Amino acid sequence: MTEIRVTYPFNDVNERKIGVRLQLQFLGRWRRLLIILALIGPFVLIAPLLHWFTGLNMLRDEVIVSILLFEAGIICWMIMSNRFGRMVDQHIATAPHRQRDVTWGLTAAGAKGEGPLIPWAHIIDVQHIAGQTVLVLSLRLFIVLPDDALPDGMTPETLQSQIAKWRA
Repeated sequence: MTEIRVTYPFNDVNERKIGVRLQLQFLGRWRRLLIILALIGPFVLIAPLLHWFTGLNMLRDEVIVSILLFEAGIICWMIMSNRFGRMVDQHIATAPHRQRDVTWGLTAAGAKGEGPLIPWAHIIDVQHIAGQTVLVLSLRLFIVLPDDALPDGMTPETLQSQIAKWRA
């Protein structure tokens, strides 16, 4: 096979969904809980140590309320961050550069879009996520090839096997 050309409407790609899936694979499903525990854990560990060494009682009402307010602030920040991200996604979806078709050419040398050729050595992983073959360059940078846009007679499995041959 010399070249595989994939053309699709740029606006049909849900980068946020793919990015979240890649992050979940990298960080795990409990990443938010772990972040909260990492921020709250020191308070919980310091209280008994301070009481043991200094006799200071950190389990008073003011300290507990402070810790709970801090936790609530972190949770509010996470919610607002998620909402802001969705607002940005909606704004980006209406941008003029998103209202056109994108074409990727895949050859033995690498993947070529409108910019320079991306050699296969720069692609760290190839995954199939939500009906799309994703060529992963990093957690935030990837090339999406929707299954609907593949050439006639090509399945995602044959595309992935051809890419695996080229990457070898």
